[in-house]
Amino acid sequence: MNYLYIDTTNNLTLGLLDSNFEWVEKVFFETKRTSEIIHGEIHHLLLKHDITLNEIKAYFTISGPGSYTGMRVSEGINQVLELEDKKIYSFPSYLFCEQLCEVWDFWFYPAFKNEIFVRSPRGEEKLVSSEDFLVDYVEAKLKLVSFGQDLKGVESVFDSATLLDKSCSKVFRLVFEADMRHKPFYFRPLDVEFSKSSK
Repeated sequence: MNYLYIDTTNNLTLGLLDSNFEWVEKVFFETKRTSEIIHGEIHHLLLKHDITLNEIKAYFTISGPGSYTGMRVSEGINQVLELEDKKIYSFPSYLFCEQLCEVWDFWFYPAFKNEIFVRSPRGEEKLVSSEDFLVDYVEAKLKLVSFGQDLKGVESVFDSATLLDKSCSKVFRLVFEADMRHKPFYFRPLDVEFSKSSK
């Protein structure tokens, strides 16, 4: 039996995992129209490996952080699959960093609206402006970890998405054994996400 991995937090990443939680194939699509292509790309990935949806044992999805628009795509698919009694595991993307990075000060993820989401090893989270991030985190020479996100002027000590390519089984096994099903996690509360900008 295989597992399917879906990440719609930014662009689209799909992956097919074997029974040992190792990659069979992982593909990335740079697109802002994830909802328009995701069903077709899942179909193509499974067809390529001669696998049907009924042969997928469970689905792993990233619960966040992410924008409302990105998160609603994967969570919508999760809820439809759960109506069909499919098993869903969902977990935050910073779990890759927490499980695979040895030394780090902050995990970060661009949060749109000129802000950066940062998380410490102690689980402290906050949004900071891009300007403050460059001064307080980058220029301070802190050990920063990204999740496959480029940010001009920032050299990450690690990219946990790259580490995931090499050490995925550790993270997916942990999620599987802990039976994780986290709710979608946005960068901001909905009242802030949908507020009218004053700029």
